[in-house]
Amino acid sequence: MAKTSREFTVRSLSAAVLAPAAIGLAWLGGVYLTAGVAMAAIVGILELRRISVAAGWGFALVPALILAAALIVRPQLADDYQPALYLASAVAIALTLAIWLATPPRRRNAIAWLAGIAGAVYVAGLGSALISLRGLSEGFTWILVAFIGTWAYDTGGYLGGKFFGKHLLAPRISPKKTWEGVVAGATALLICMAVFSFFLKIELWQIPILALLVAAAAQMGDLFESALKRTAGVKNSGAVIPGHGGILDRVDSLLVSGLVVYIYALLVANAQSSV
Repeated sequence: MAKTSREFTVRSLSAAVLAPAAIGLAWLGGVYLTAGVAMAAIVGILELRRISVAAGWGFALVPALILAAALIVRPQLADDYQPALYLASAVAIALTLAIWLATPPRRRNAIAWLAGIAGAVYVAGLGSALISLRGLSEGFTWILVAFIGTWAYDTGGYLGGKFFGKHLLAPRISPKKTWEGVVAGATALLICMAVFSFFLKIELWQIPILALLVAAAAQMGDLFESALKRTAGVKNSGAVIPGHGGILDRVDSLLVSGLVVYIYALLVANAQSSV
């Protein structure tokens, strides 16, 4: 119990620093939020490279960073400039592929190249959804739904699993995750969604649906990263955040839930505009 208390205290202190910073960047939006997502993506890709190398896949860092930059900058560009961005990115990645093909066959690693591209899509592609979400009408409120909803699910799940966890959720992937944690996290998330319903133009019946979608997405994001780490034989993606591990350990749920909230917000915006 004492160890659990210390772990929760360290996690809480880290969250007390990071959460206001994330919310502040979301409130500022624009280039500030883009810069924050970019810095997190760089660290996340470096952590993913460590995991991929430990798993024996290798990791092509240069094409990963090129594609990541394009994916993160894209939401900030006007539509007229986006084709040029895609063209420049395609040319740069093609050059790295050409260099790879020019290397001796014994030094080539196609899996490493594919891992780099997939890693950029995973970290930067999903992360860029938060930038696009902020650009919508009521974008700040919607991004708070993604942030606070995911944090509520993670925190509720952590505490529920620690104090009441008995039935394992996915023991081969994440042996500490339990169904009791899922229920506790979903309950905390549902309460958050009920509060946000007063600020968003959504019907009452949409609250449990949105809560279910965010909970499922957050859990999928967490289990996906856990599966990567288990395959590589590493406990944490990094060690930059006390009590949490690496950046990916902190944002794995948010990467997927942020995309789900963005898609849901788009559907709501389209429905309201058609009325």
